[in-house]
Amino acid sequence: NAKELFLKAISAAAAKPQVRYIFIDKIHILKQHRDDVLAAVTQGFSARGAGRVALVLLNLCHPEDEEGDYHEAAEWCTQRIQSRGLGHLSLLPQAVDAHSVVCAAAEDAEV
Repeated sequence: NAKELFLKAISAAAAKPQVRYIFIDKIHILKQHRDDVLAAVTQGFSARGAGRVALVLLNLCHPEDEEGDYHEAAEWCTQRIQSRGLGHLSLLPQAVDAHSVVCAAAEDAEV
């Protein structure tokens, strides 16, 4: 399944001795998603005998949105999805209402 392949790829990258940083550009709205990424990174670093692991997860917000609001950010994300068109890896804006998908993800986000 795609999730397992994704996590294996993260773990394999973290296991490479020359890798110091891993940047993952992916939506992680659920705590379980973030926990899975942390476990995969930790497993990879442990496999190479690396010491401690520091994980930074960024929650990017639009500066015009109030705390807990996402309307400006949702508009910006929707425009980015639409501009990528068929180049977007998980959403085809021609086939779905990208704005509704973005807003639903924002509503479901766990902090």
